[in-house]
Amino acid sequence: MELVLFTLHYNTYATFQSNFDNRHCILVPVLTGGGYGRNPCPKRHRTAQRRKRRRALNGNDSLTVGTLNEYRKYRSILSIDLGFLPSNITITSVQLSLTSVARASGGPLTINLFELAQDFDIDTATWNSSSVIDGVKNEWDTAGGSYTPTILASQDVTMGNDAQEYFWSSVALTALTASAYDSDSPLLLLLRATDAVEAQSTRQLAWFYSSENGSMAPKLQIEYSVNIPEASTYVLTLGVLGLAASVTTLHYRRKTVAANG
Repeated sequence: MELVLFTLHYNTYATFQSNFDNRHCILVPVLTGGGYGRNPCPKRHRTAQRRKRRRALNGNDSLTVGTLNEYRKYRSILSIDLGFLPSNITITSVQLSLTSVARASGGPLTINLFELAQDFDIDTATWNSSSVIDGVKNEWDTAGGSYTPTILASQDVTMGNDAQEYFWSSVALTALTASAYDSDSPLLLLLRATDAVEAQSTRQLAWFYSSENGSMAPKLQIEYSVNIPEASTYVLTLGVLGLAASVTTLHYRRKTVAANG
């Protein structure tokens, strides 16, 4: 069996390709009774120039997690297409890495990683609904993104004046990724702060670089073993196995959900 290191990158927004399905949203609840108004997920644009003008919440090209005040909470969700992994492999280790934006924001913040239980539509997802089809909202089972309650991995994040890379990894994350790969499904993840942080009224936020930031963009690092076939078929598939050692860059659609209903 051959052990290969495989890294999926969220690449720059300007090189977005519509056939790839890696995407993320920031979910923000609406202030009850108005005040923030309605600001739905902006539609995808077909040119890099227009996309850059609309690429993030309030002009901030980052993934956001935490609490601004009692009315505004932030969670981030990701859908990662594993279809570009080679066939006939066994996934042995998975690690999600995010690089923090150089910006101070209170003390350490524990960020938990969960399995997102419902897929979402990049154009229409909001805090309350995963998609809108033919004018009909498909609500999350739980507002803010339905997720499996078991924590996959946790990381304490401290925002400061220097960017820092943080990692989430566990046996559970590896098993979830392997299950998504085996079922030919996207890997769906949700990042959120603890209940205590989300319940507070004081600002405590973490920002991570997203696809606009080149080498600092999020990465999903996957280690896997290639299942070597029988000798009688090895020569026929050698070329395919040789490709398994290459690093593939995946592009994704990026959308920010801000103050939706």
